[in-house]
Amino acid sequence: MRLTGFIALTLMLLFPLHMAAQEGSVEDLLQQVLYLEFEARLLSGNGELLWKMENKAHTISGRTVDIRLEGGNVLAISRLTPYIQGDDTVLLVAQGEVWYNRNNPRDVEYYTGMTSIPIALGEGAIFFPLGIHDQPDQSAYIIEIEITVDRYTQLQKKP
Repeated sequence: MRLTGFIALTLMLLFPLHMAAQEGSVEDLLQQVLYLEFEARLLSGNGELLWKMENKAHTISGRTVDIRLEGGNVLAISRLTPYIQGDDTVLLVAQGEVWYNRNNPRDVEYYTGMTSIPIALGEGAIFFPLGIHDQPDQSAYIIEIEITVDRYTQLQKKP
């Protein structure tokens, strides 16, 4: 089965009420599928790349995609929810949660943040779950996630 057919079948099985409410072809359905590509990076306070992860996900407008980063004494979860705002714009709602344990298991720090990022389809945006520090401590860690959102059908047209 081709990937296009597989994605259409998966969406019909996962979202039957949404599909029943709208009549249309498989092409119309695939036009609603969004493709998220992201690269998460962990940097030291002086900007040195310590770790990175790349991944992709498919979703539809209003459905959340979770990114889970786990390593050592840090757990970071980002929830990305794209909302189609027109033919070529998406409002990306990004929520970040970070649990950090310095050395003592009873001493866990928790940070959370939420932001809305309007982006053009195919354009990248960078999300900092812990925010941006003007002068980061050399012993600090910086987490950044670069996100690109596009329509699935646009990917089929690219060489």
